[in-house]
Amino acid sequence: MKQRLILSLVLAAVFSAGYWTARSTQSPREEMQSARTREQLVADTIVFLEEELQKADGEHDRNRSPRSWATRDALRNKLDMLRASN
Repeated sequence: MKQRLILSLVLAAVFSAGYWTARSTQSPREEMQSARTREQLVADTIVFLEEELQKADGEHDRNRSPRSWATRDALRNKLDMLRASN
């Protein structure tokens, strides 16, 4: 019984402290602004997909397996869709 009472008090205190600090006006709640623009992210994604496609092409040349072909095809489709949307 004593343990339950102590546990309940500790949980209530932790909850209260969290609630109180979340409602505090002294701590800034602004989200960090991304320094990268959407165009930079798309360009980086295109570069990444091109590198992965080169790796997949090399793997497909070595293995000639259906899985490597599917991976290569999926990467090529993603890259084409990204280039078309940009």
